[in-house]
Amino acid sequence: MRARYVTCSQARSRPPLDQGAEQGNWTAEDRRLEQGCEHISLQLESVMESIAEAVVVANLQGEVLMINRAALALLGRESPEQLDVPLSEFEKEFALFDLNGQEVPPQARPLARALREQYVDYELKVVNRRTSRCWVGTFNGVTVYDKTGEAILVVVTVRDITERKHLDQELRSVKEQLQTITENMSIGVVQCNRERRLIWSSVAYAHWIGRDPAELVGQPLVEVLGEEAYRLIEPYIDHVLTGERTEYELRLNMKDIGERWVTGKYIPTFDAAGQPDGWVAVVYDITDQKRIAEELKQSRDHLEQRVAERTAELSWALSTLRVEAQQRSRAEEELRDKEQMLIQQSRMAVMGEMIANIAHQWRQPLNVLGLLAQDLEFSYKANSLTAEYIEMSVAKILDSIRHMSKTIDDFRNFFKPGKERVQFKIQEPVRRALSILEGTLTAQRIEVSVVAGSDPVLSGYPSEMAQAIINIIANARDALVERQVPDPRITIELPEEEGKGLVVITDNAGGIPEDIIDEVFAPYFTTKPEGTGLGLYISKVIIESMDGSLTVRNVDGGTEFRITLSR
Repeated sequence: MRARYVTCSQARSRPPLDQGAEQGNWTAEDRRLEQGCEHISLQLESVMESIAEAVVVANLQGEVLMINRAALALLGRESPEQLDVPLSEFEKEFALFDLNGQEVPPQARPLARALREQYVDYELKVVNRRTSRCWVGTFNGVTVYDKTGEAILVVVTVRDITERKHLDQELRSVKEQLQTITENMSIGVVQCNRERRLIWSSVAYAHWIGRDPAELVGQPLVEVLGEEAYRLIEPYIDHVLTGERTEYELRLNMKDIGERWVTGKYIPTFDAAGQPDGWVAVVYDITDQKRIAEELKQSRDHLEQRVAERTAELSWALSTLRVEAQQRSRAEEELRDKEQMLIQQSRMAVMGEMIANIAHQWRQPLNVLGLLAQDLEFSYKANSLTAEYIEMSVAKILDSIRHMSKTIDDFRNFFKPGKERVQFKIQEPVRRALSILEGTLTAQRIEVSVVAGSDPVLSGYPSEMAQAIINIIANARDALVERQVPDPRITIELPEEEGKGLVVITDNAGGIPEDIIDEVFAPYFTTKPEGTGLGLYISKVIIESMDGSLTVRNVDGGTEFRITLSR
């Protein structure tokens, strides 16, 4: 009859003796044996439930006789009653693989080997076909024999080592990374034991002292460094072996590499009992840094000396510069004054022409005034003077006077220099220039056309800009008259351009000879017998004082002057 599947606690509830026995037939020895079995059962239960391993006890037919809770959990069962088949059948729910990934055949499984009285001790990967859970375990199995040497039971224990395997793998990975780092880093690292022997060396440290890492392992530190260097660092070794960190910076006379400046940091290591059993040393060769620091100190001392000398030189130079700056400031002020004087001289140079313009523009209104005066006198003598006629005559007289007054204002504004920058529209100086030159342009039958594409607001000196435009138009007028152009024309364009104000003045006087066109803005350069050579030079100075530019080029049949100002 198949044995019942029981846990340890359930084993205690089994009948003490055979069900057919009557307690009245028990002897004292029977009761003593029953009590001994009960005591052993309690001990066995305590042991099995207290250990972490899964434990399964089965007979030779593979039927479970006893199982602890850890084993039930691994098998995915909550109670032994769920194990209603022999363990060999129940095992089929699990696929077992060795650590190379090969599936374990049925005859090589732990229970099968234990039932064949073979010792079981290996690691396997387990996959639960029902739940797909995967884990790694160590399997141990032994056969239990009776007094006659006959096998009666098998005991299989299993420990889930999945987490330990993961930790081992992570540890190996960390060790490999650490080894890669230490082998490739440029600083020297060594590990020593309590006996003051090297047990590990980084490649950098070994190469630093001219040795191979493998030959350093096991060497006494005093033999690696030399006695003189070892004596200097021995107090630090004594200190780190007390379990405390320490560090130093020393000049050591090393055995194989001579005198070097070295910094060392010692970190203690501990055994399982928490006692210092050695140290890890991180060593830096700072000889080059020390040499550089010394050179820097010498350079700094030399530099400080040079700075002191140079400071004295600069102090003298600064005093000289202040004097020169004051002189330059006075020179610039004088230059500005001379420029203003040149501008004023340029105005005065055209004074005669301006008077001629005034005379021309006043001639017509003066004629009108004369005719009106004569007509008034004649009407008075003829007794034909009426109130309506007087009002009409007075209106004509006042209109002529206003025209003459406006002419005077235009010329007066032209001769009044601007001191401060003001906002003005670009058409204003163009209109003012044409108003002043209107008489002479009309007298020479020169056609003037203005193409006003835009009227942007600029910042600058409108009177001075009007003078610059007058100079350019007057030059064009003179060239047209001198060359007797049949159809003389001057065109003034105000094209639109983003962020800029433009005035383009073009004539049809045939252009400027190429060999002198680059010199027309030079002061005192002129091709006219009675010219001053200041007109175009002053125009360029004025435009540039307003952060603008004045350029010239020959175009088809004439010359183009272009004024460009920023808004």
